[in-house]
Order: sequence, then C-alpha cells, then structure tokens
Amino acid sequence: MSKMTLCLSLSLVLCFGAAANVFADDEKSTEAGFEGWDSDKPADKPAAKPEEKPADKPADKPAEQPAEKPAEAPKAPEVGAGANAPGSHPNIVPTVSTQYGALTILGVFQTLFDNNIILKNAPTDTHYTKMSFDFQRARIILKGHLVSENLTYFFQGDARNMLSFALDMFAGYKFGASGFSFRVGRFVPEFGYMMPRNTADLAAINYPLYITNGRFAVWRQIGIEAMYQKDALQLRLGVFNGLLYDQLQINPSDVYMQMGTVTIGGTDYTNYSDNNKMKDFLLRASYKVSKELSLDFSGWFGFPVSFTNADENDFVFMGGPGFEYNDGKLHLIGEVMFRAIKFGDDAADPGSLTGLGAWLHGGYRLTDVVEGILRLDLSDPIMGKDANDMLMRVTTGAHFWLEEKHFRILTNLFVDIPVEGDNRQVPMGIQVQFAALW
Repeated sequence: MSKMTLCLSLSLVLCFGAAANVFADDEKSTEAGFEGWDSDKPADKPAAKPEEKPADKPADKPAEQPAEKPAEAPKAPEVGAGANAPGSHPNIVPTVSTQYGALTILGVFQTLFDNNIILKNAPTDTHYTKMSFDFQRARIILKGHLVSENLTYFFQGDARNMLSFALDMFAGYKFGASGFSFRVGRFVPEFGYMMPRNTADLAAINYPLYITNGRFAVWRQIGIEAMYQKDALQLRLGVFNGLLYDQLQINPSDVYMQMGTVTIGGTDYTNYSDNNKMKDFLLRASYKVSKELSLDFSGWFGFPVSFTNADENDFVFMGGPGFEYNDGKLHLIGEVMFRAIKFGDDAADPGSLTGLGAWLHGGYRLTDVVEGILRLDLSDPIMGKDANDMLMRVTTGAHFWLEEKHFRILTNLFVDIPVEGDNRQVPMGIQVQFAALW
C-alpha cells in the first residue's frame, strides 16, 4: 500500500470520527434543553399541583320564615253619634271610580210579619186582632265623592213611598285633617241615637217608644249641620227650617218623612220649603270613653209657628243624655229625653207643657248568629194635666244574624202596659222582620 493510500485512509477515518462526535453532542444538547437553545420540542409543562380541596363552608342557615301576623281582631261595632248611618254597611255592587269621582250603589229591603192582639181589661177578653204581612221599605242609596274625597254627596229614595221617591239628598265637605266638616241638604239631623240610623240597625224592629208615641222626633229636615271632631270629642251644630207646629198638634212623622205636600185634616203642609220665619237649632256633644263606650247629649231648640196664632212662635226644647256600649258581644244603649213647650199665644191654656221619654236596651250575642234582646220603654208625652197618656212597653226577642252585614231575621214580642187612666187596654204584638242590605 502506498503512502498516498494510507494518508487518504487515515483522513477518512478522522473525518467520520469527528462527524460522529458532532452528532452525539447535538443529541445531548437537544435532550438537555439548554436555555436559549431553539428547539421544535415544546417545553415541558410544570407538574400539576395537587388539587386543593376548598375549605369546608359552614352549613347554610335555613332561610328565616316571616313571622306570622297575628289575626286581626274584629272591628269594634260603631257606637254613639254617627254610628250605623244610612249607607254605612258594606256594598255588594262594586264602586265605580274615575279621576273625577266615585259612585257606590247600596240598598235596604225590609218586610214585616205583624200579629197584634189587644186585650181589654182581662186576658180572656180579646178586643182586637190584626195579622198581616207589611212591605216596609225598599230603599236605594247613591253616594260617593266628586273631584276629591273631601267633597261628598248622598241620595236615598224609597220605592214604597206613595208621595215621592226622594227621602234624603245632601252634599258634604271635609276640611282635610282639621276635624271640621259639614253637610247641607235634606236629611235626619243627628238628634238622639235611633232617628239618624239605618232602619235595619235600630237594635230592635221598632223605634223606641218616645219617638213614636211621645212624638219627640224631628225626622227629615232641610238645613245645614256642622261637625268638629277632636280625638274622642265630637261636637255638632245644626240650623234647620224646623218644625212647622209643635209635635202635639202635628205629628212630625206625618209631615217630615216623605218629601212633598202632605194633607192632614184638610190642610196642606209642604215640607221641602220653609214655612217658618224662625229657625230650629241642633246641639249634639259626644265623647268616646273607649272604642266600646260613648256618652252623648242631644239638644233641640225649636221655634215653631203657634198653632192658634200665626203671628207668634212657640218655643220647644227637647233633649237629654244617653250612653251606648257595644263590644261585639254585649250591647247596651239608653237615653232619657225631656221636652218643654212654651206657647207663644198668650191666650193659650195651659201656657206650657212638659213631656218625658226614656228607654233602656240590652242585647247579648249567645252565638255568632243568635242574639237575645230585652228593651224597656217609658213614654209620657204630657206630664201631669191628667192626660192619662203614660205608657210602658216591654220588648223581648231573638235576632238571627245569618249574614252579619247583609241579611238578618228579627223576631220580637212586645207588650204595651198603660200606666195611667182607667182604660187598661194591653196591646201585645209578635213581629218578624226580614232585612236585607246590599
């Protein structure tokens, strides 16, 4: 082998050895991943940390339940002046309201089964018997407000009336929260407890005896009545056309019930205009000791035309104290009324007369539906003067409140006992009244 061949062979061996070392170094560098070395192999991801468990949260507290509201106590019944006024019961027909006002329609329907027996001198001597069904009242009431709730209106009519449909019509205004208000028109003044009330809320079927037998009533009058309310105190002052004549001459229930011209004894009497050059005045004070108890005083100062001398005026005072208690279970109410008439005609004999009326009523709810009642009445239209007109009435019965505010059946038994005179007629009556309010 020549030297040339040997040199070439050694050169090739050295070249292949150097190349092998270079490739070996390249693989090491790639596996080591030196910093700054460009490599197509993505960098290894850092090892995942062991998953940390969230700290145990305290158990959620149960949602607090809203405290149950205690059941509302039933509203205490109204007592005293203004209680149970016509149209104060809940309406069934929905009220119509607009931005200009509101209208509510209500009604009262009452019918009566009446069985009266008058016993004269002895229980076995039947003097008179009457049995009948009477259609008492079918009334429609329209009430509401105009422009604002401070300006109110009221109308009541009765389809049973033969003279006219209209009974009451008046407008009222309340001066915000000042406590002052008034009403003007035709209505029953707030004199006494029972005259101004809804006829289905008289605590019995009949009015107290002093109103009917004693003629202490003024019934419907045309005028204005102002009221001031301050906490438990209520004051009312009214000015009215008033009584045309004193009640002993013309019974107010004959003249002032229906609106129109009434003929009595061949004489026409108009009750929708003023026949009296004077005016009559009402004064009423009421104080509520509590929601259940009211103490009241009513006073009427009248100046009717003298029945025997049209150029003169008589003076009539009627009034007295009263109380009413009603807690929803026990209902007590009583009044004492005194009347004095001073005749304007100097020739009148006697020149003056006095009268007295009193009544006491008790009712007790035996159940939610059944109420037992007992009433004592005393009426003496003319005290002394040998008039022999004092009368006592005892009334008892049961009332069935089938629908508390809307339907009830009243059953009453009454006995009229003459206190004076020799004519001892003792009327007895059994009455059943059906009253529906809608």
